Amino acid sequence: MVNKEKPLIQSLERALDIFDLLADEKAPLRSGEIAARLGLKSSTLNNMLRTLYRRGYLAQNEDGLYRLGARCYRLSRVCDRWEILRKSALPSMRELSEATGMGVFLGADGDGILTCVAQVDGKSNVLAVERQSWEKQFHSTAAGKVLLAHMPESDRNRILSGGLQAFTSHTLADRKSLKENLSLILEEGYALSREESVDEVAALGVPVMDNGICVAALGQSFPSYYLDSGKVDVSSHVALLRKHASLIAASVAAERARG
Repeated sequence: MVNKEKPLIQSLERALDIFDLLADEKAPLRSGEIAARLGLKSSTLNNMLRTLYRRGYLAQNEDGLYRLGARCYRLSRVCDRWEILRKSALPSMRELSEATGMGVFLGADGDGILTCVAQVDGKSNVLAVERQSWEKQFHSTAAGKVLLAHMPESDRNRILSGGLQAFTSHTLADRKSLKENLSLILEEGYALSREESVDEVAALGVPVMDNGICVAALGQSFPSYYLDSGKVDVSSHVALLRKHASLIAASVAAERARG
């Protein structure tokens, strides 16, 4: 017997597409831009925008451009399972960023989505990578691969069920190579991603452990030539990341004990 997926509600999917688009953008958008990006008729989109605006899920600035509204923020606070982790991690992340001049990323598995729990921008004059969507990049980022390596096989298979997208020529886009890499990550205790997600960008990541469970991954990205020039020594940098991952874990435990 063939299992057929039940049809989805098209209007609801379109509304969710609006949320995703505005969440990924750095600036508010005009209704015409939203319609063009989503391939929707203006009449259809305007009815949806008006409804979402009146319900408070969208807001407009003085120029009439749309952004996410206050009700979205309220929902995000309700579903924020990482509040304690974020609060505990930020002091160590800022210290790590100050010490290295690089940005710091803390990622977690959000039900199959690589979620940025917290991020601290670095002060380096070289921008390693612009803001991007991390959601489907478990297999190509250092933090994502750390999480994949530590999660149960059933969860890993579910996340990778849609296939492995090749973001660059260095992306591990076949299951065999990725599986071998994840085994090595478990053995060595860290992940190195070299130009697997973005050309000319490398990253290192380590797990943040809580009672023997990997609850997040701490990572830093930098220009890949730092590895060749010796500006980033993998062994010493991994040791620094592990130190701060341990500090974060200890802070989480202390915060939980207080609460």
